[in-house]
Amino acid sequence: MTEVTALAGLRAHPLRKAVLGELHARPFVSVSTPRQFVHYAFLTRTRQAQTPLQGPVGRWVDQTGATVSSLSDKSLLADKAEGRLRWEGHNEFDTYTWEIPPSQAASDAPAPRPNDPILNGALRPDGELIAAVRLRLLDETTLDLPTRERLREPAYNASRLDGGRATICSTFAPDGDGFVEIWVLNSAMSGFELGALVQRVLEIETYRCLALLGLPIIQAQAPAIQAAEDELPPMLARLSVQADLEDSRRLLSRISKLSADLEAASAAMAFRVAATRAYHEIVQLRLAALGEDAAVGRCTWSAFLARRLDPAVRTCMAMEDRQRRLSERLGRAGQLLTTRIELSMQQQNQEMLAALNERARLQLSLQHTVEGLSVVAMTYYGASVFHYLALGAHSRAPWLDVELATGLSIAPIALVLMFSLGLIRRAHVERQAGKLRRLSWSATYNRIRRWRRRQAPGS
Repeated sequence: MTEVTALAGLRAHPLRKAVLGELHARPFVSVSTPRQFVHYAFLTRTRQAQTPLQGPVGRWVDQTGATVSSLSDKSLLADKAEGRLRWEGHNEFDTYTWEIPPSQAASDAPAPRPNDPILNGALRPDGELIAAVRLRLLDETTLDLPTRERLREPAYNASRLDGGRATICSTFAPDGDGFVEIWVLNSAMSGFELGALVQRVLEIETYRCLALLGLPIIQAQAPAIQAAEDELPPMLARLSVQADLEDSRRLLSRISKLSADLEAASAAMAFRVAATRAYHEIVQLRLAALGEDAAVGRCTWSAFLARRLDPAVRTCMAMEDRQRRLSERLGRAGQLLTTRIELSMQQQNQEMLAALNERARLQLSLQHTVEGLSVVAMTYYGASVFHYLALGAHSRAPWLDVELATGLSIAPIALVLMFSLGLIRRAHVERQAGKLRRLSWSATYNRIRRWRRRQAPGS
C-alpha cells in the first residue's frame, strides 16, 4: 500500500503489473511428510480463459464449494477436506496437482481414486494429457522394509540431494495405471525446502515429456527430407550440362516444388523444435538446482536423462540444421538455374534481333529496288500528266513545243519523286529506331529490377 500511495501520481506502464508478478506467479508451498501428489499436464496451446476461475477450475470450485486460498493469473490453490488442488497456467499447457492429506498419504497403497477430481470426473481440464505423475513424499527414517527393497531394484534411478538430506527415486516409466511414479524420501529438509523440491521434481517430469514432443514430428518429416537430399545431387549434376530452355524450365519447376515442400515441412516443425530446445534447457536447469549426488550403485537422474533425453533433443536439432542446409542448397540451385534461363532467353532475343536485322536489310534492299522502279513508273505517269497539261497550254500558246516541254519535265519530276521518297523512308527508319530503343531500355530496366530483387535481403 505504501508503494501504491507513493506512486499514485505517476503513470505506470501497462505491463508493469505483469512484470512484477511474473517472479511470484508460481510460488513454492510448504509441505510436510507424509504426502502424496497426483500431477497432470494438459497441452492446451491457446489460453481459453483469462483467469483460472473462468475456466474448468472455476467451475469445479463452484460445484464443490472448495476454498480458494491463493489466486493469481497463472496459479491457483483450492482446498477441500479430501485434499488440495494446485493449478498452474503456462504458455501452451496447464498443470493440475492434487495433494492428498497425511491421513491417506501414510498408506503404502495409492490414494483412493475417487478423491482425485480429475479421475473421478468432477474436473474436466481443457486440452490433451501429456504427463501424469504420482509422487510419494515419505520420511526416510520410518520407511518400511518392503518399500526399501522395492526402491533398491535396478530399474529405479536414485539421487541423493543436498548432502543426503533427501533422496529421489523413479523409473520414469508409466505403471499399470499410466502414471510415472516418483518417490521423494526426506531425511532433514524443512517444509519449504520440500515444497520447492516437489515442485522441481514434478517440473522435470513435465518438461521432459514436453521436450520429447518434437521427436515424433521430426521423425515423421525425416523421409521427405531424405528423399529431397537424394534427389538434389542428380539435379545439381544436370546444372553442369548444357540443356535447352524447356529442359531448364522443367528442372526449375521441380526445384521450386522441392523448395515449397521443404518450407512447408519447416513451418510444421519450427515451433515444436524451438519448444523442444527451450524445454530441454529448463530440464537441465531444474536438474542443476537439485544438487544431485550419486547413490551407491544407482544411476542419477541427470545421468539417466542425459543418456535418454539428450540424444533425442540432439536428433531434433540435427534434423532442423539438416533441413536448413538443404533449403539453402535448393535456393542456390534455383538461383543458378534462373540465371541460366535468363541467359538462354537473352541469347534467343539476340538471335531474334539478328534475324530481324537481316530481314530488315533484305527488305531495305528490296525497298531500294522497288523505289527505283517506282521512281521510273511514277516519272512516266508524271510526264504523261505533264504532256496533257502541255497540250492544253499549246491550244492557247501555239508557239509552245509540246514534245520539247514534255521531255524537259522528266528530269525535274524524277528528282522531286526521289527526294519525296527519301523523306518518307527517313521518317519510317526513325520510327523503327525509336521502337528498338524503347524495347532495349525496357529490357535493361527489367534485368536491373530482377538483379535488385535477388540482391535484396531475404530473397
